[in-house]
Amino acid sequence: MKRLSNITESIWSDIQDRSAGETVRKEDDVDNLDMEGLKDYITEHYKPLNTFAIATYSGGILSVPIIKITAQHSIMYFPESKIGKICIVDDTISSFDSVDGLLEKLNTHFKIKERYGENISGKYTLYYVSPKDGSEVTNKFFIEVIDFLLDNIPDSPNYKKSIEKIS
Repeated sequence: MKRLSNITESIWSDIQDRSAGETVRKEDDVDNLDMEGLKDYITEHYKPLNTFAIATYSGGILSVPIIKITAQHSIMYFPESKIGKICIVDDTISSFDSVDGLLEKLNTHFKIKERYGENISGKYTLYYVSPKDGSEVTNKFFIEVIDFLLDNIPDSPNYKKSIEKIS
């Protein structure tokens, strides 16, 4: 009988090392993913709840829609930014601050820095989110903030979650 398999001990050993946690592969840890990989991870683990709730990566910015008030609000990840790596943009038309208690909850769990600006569309607020302990912002932390927001957006007829985690 002809042997068709080329599987060797080294492959099985590799599998065993991986399952024992001795070998970490790129797909095993979101912190090992580049921005395209992280966008794909989000697309695979979160489902859109409206037509415009699509994670995008362009120009070094990963944008994930979180909540729809009158406009879509997204959380953005700028891994190369010196100012802040995670940002929620708010505008005066549909204020993120109007979501019952969400900003206060964010402030208790994360460090929030507010910056204000104005453009031709009007005034806006940027909420920069970082770890309270001052540690580095990572892909895992970005996912943690997304999950925190989704867990803490209350049910209301005035706003809706844009995505939900796939269990």
